[in-house]
Amino acid sequence: MEGQKRLTDDWQANLYERSGWQVVELVPAGDVTGDAYLLAGAVWDVVADWRPPRMIVELHQVTFMGSSMMGALVRVLKRASMAGGELRLCGLLPHPREAMQACRLHLVFSIYDNVDQATQYSEQS
Repeated sequence: MEGQKRLTDDWQANLYERSGWQVVELVPAGDVTGDAYLLAGAVWDVVADWRPPRMIVELHQVTFMGSSMMGALVRVLKRASMAGGELRLCGLLPHPREAMQACRLHLVFSIYDNVDQATQYSEQS
């Protein structure tokens, strides 16, 4: 699936494939503190049919990362892992990166500077 998709009232995504990975570039379109549960479900739906689901969530347009957003990403990571897939994050701006580190989620997620790096490194990186 490629192109733009409205995920929720508050989030859109630019979707494209890169080196066998489905890239979901999150684009805020409203209240970024809105219903993260709906966001998690919508992000998962993008790759639910891929076997195994391999997804990169590109976050360079996300300027704020609250606990509900982090929880949504954890839910998607768990679903991807249970399906034998992977979820990688990239493009974190300073505030979201600091929030992830403060919650020690940088130890849970594979985080890269950009999509190209995320597609190149093996899971052991």
